[in-house]
Amino acid sequence: MPRADRTSPGAPASTHTRKKSAPPGASIAPTAADDGAALAEGVVENPMRALDIADLDLRRVGAPTAVPNLLFGLARARASGVLHVEMEGLEQVEAPFVEGRLLLLPHERTLLVDTHKKRSGAYRFEAGREPDRMHRRERVSPYAVVVEGLRKVAWTFQDGESELAFAARLTQAPLVRRSLKELQARGFSDAEARFAHFSCDGSAALDDLLERAGTGRRTALFTLCMTRVFGLLGWQTPRPRDGEDPAVELRRQLARALKGNHFETLRVHWSANHAEIEAAYRAHVEALSPGGELHAHDPASAERLLARVEEAWAELRDERRRVAHRKEAYPTVHYDGLAELLEQKATALSMRDEVSATQARRRLRELRSTAEARPRRAAGGSRSDES
Repeated sequence: MPRADRTSPGAPASTHTRKKSAPPGASIAPTAADDGAALAEGVVENPMRALDIADLDLRRVGAPTAVPNLLFGLARARASGVLHVEMEGLEQVEAPFVEGRLLLLPHERTLLVDTHKKRSGAYRFEAGREPDRMHRRERVSPYAVVVEGLRKVAWTFQDGESELAFAARLTQAPLVRRSLKELQARGFSDAEARFAHFSCDGSAALDDLLERAGTGRRTALFTLCMTRVFGLLGWQTPRPRDGEDPAVELRRQLARALKGNHFETLRVHWSANHAEIEAAYRAHVEALSPGGELHAHDPASAERLLARVEEAWAELRDERRRVAHRKEAYPTVHYDGLAELLEQKATALSMRDEVSATQARRRLRELRSTAEARPRRAAGGSRSDES
């Protein structure tokens, strides 16, 4: 991947150039001074979809570049001057920087935020130029503008698009080691900062967090996306909080499985292919069978959950029934649209020699099969059986 999530959150970010994974014309700037020099002028090409935003590397500068990279690069270089950004359909923006901080009038901030919502344009940075008027200008963190701008972009995502960016992480626990104050200083809202600080503590798997997120699913996914963009997000095997009874978690899984669909029961994303589903099934069987990791905590609950797992596996192991169940369980997902986005992503990954392109292609096949499948028709008050 362009920049994988950290599995050890305390590790420093790497700043070396990766020739294979960088798109043509792009590079990783090794120093803050180089950041400022590389951003004199150029073409803007913004990421507009969840899959691309989640993989955005703010350290990357080059041609073309994105508005978030512009702002991050100038902040990192502690640059002073005026950034001019011109996007199609928007008034030209003039954004003054003073030692890496924006100094904006209210309407300039609004315009700069809105540049994130346009795909392409151009920019120019006048180093050393001072703002024309100092009255009413407010010091603004460039990171806060990035969060605000990408938040607006996120509201345009298709149903299921944000989840697709974290499809392989559902049973892992997100971990963000930052204080509320630090997160809020970067532009996260109170709800987003609280979710990142209190919920993303490495104790609960992502699928569990999304189900019970007090912020709502969309806000939780956006927060994960932005902590990933800022390099703040790590992942680990869920570790129960001190004093938490493993039997309680087992019963929680059982309750979720009894009311959820087959994908949720096996704790796989709805785009999962046969290999992923089989791997999840076998892991459940091993953990829930007598002698397994979970069985001893509550044998009765483990046996009930295992029975539900067997039921889900029997349905999802068959491709036709898997496709039919996917369409029934997630009727609002626009499979054609997501397949197109995933195909673009898989192509980009292949061009950059990314191993993850293979997994993207497998998910793409599932989405294509689902998009092309005819819906089951109701007859006599019951659904027909395609199997």
